Formats: sequence, C-alpha cells, structure tokens
Amino acid sequence: YYIGKSPDGPQPLECLELGLVLINSACLISSSFTVVIAVRALARGAMGAFRFWLALTILLGIEFLVGTGYEWWGLIEDKGLTIQSNAFGTNFYSLVGLHAFHVIVGMLMLVVILLLSIFGCIRPDRDHQRVDIATWYWHFVDV
Repeated sequence: YYIGKSPDGPQPLECLELGLVLINSACLISSSFTVVIAVRALARGAMGAFRFWLALTILLGIEFLVGTGYEWWGLIEDKGLTIQSNAFGTNFYSLVGLHAFHVIVGMLMLVVILLLSIFGCIRPDRDHQRVDIATWYWHFVDV
C-alpha cells in the first residue's frame, strides 16, 4: 500500500536552482566524453593518456557527487526540503539518491581500472575490450 504525503511544503519551483543542476549535469555528461577518449587512448596503447583521461573522468564524477551533496545540504538547510517533507521531497531524494549510488558504483569500477593500469595489470592488446565494456556502465549512468 502507498500512503501519500501532503502536498504542503517546498515545491520544485521554490527550491531547485537550475544553475547548480546544470553544472553538475555538464560535469557528468562531459565525463562520458573523457571516458571515450581514455578508451581510445588504451586502444592505441597510450597508457599515460589512458590514465590521464580516466582520472579526469573520475574527478568529474567526484565533482558531480560533491555538487549533489552541496545541493542536498542547501535544500535541507535553506529550503527545509527533506525526504519526509512531502511527495516531491520523497521522490526527489529517492531518484537522485539512487542515481548518486549508481555514480558511486561506476566510479569504483573506474578507480579499480585506473589502479590496475597503474600497477601494470592492464594491457592494451588483452584488456581493451574489457575496459570498453566496463565503461558502458558509465555511459548509462550519464543518461
């Protein structure tokens, strides 16, 4: 059974700031391009470039998570929007939280790949397709 919450409380137009959302989204979408550049560098055997672009992808993911945390802090502290405030709060935090969880999982995968490459466990001739497939998850997180 579903128990609906009151529509009272902060509404989307009252509390969501488009600027921060656009910055976070731009970082995450940009990271899809940087991971493609990383995979192409790996295919060429350019391990230094691969590591650089993969690290940049991870940093863009971190920025997204930090930006999301900052957004949530502002919504809770300044706007009074919590997961218990109303149906909007419940849906917003559930959806964005689930997305953030998937970003964290993707970042962990990318960090493992980066560390494996640093320790010489990834070879372009053997692991290019495996790394490419792992980065597909990252693209789905960006959508």
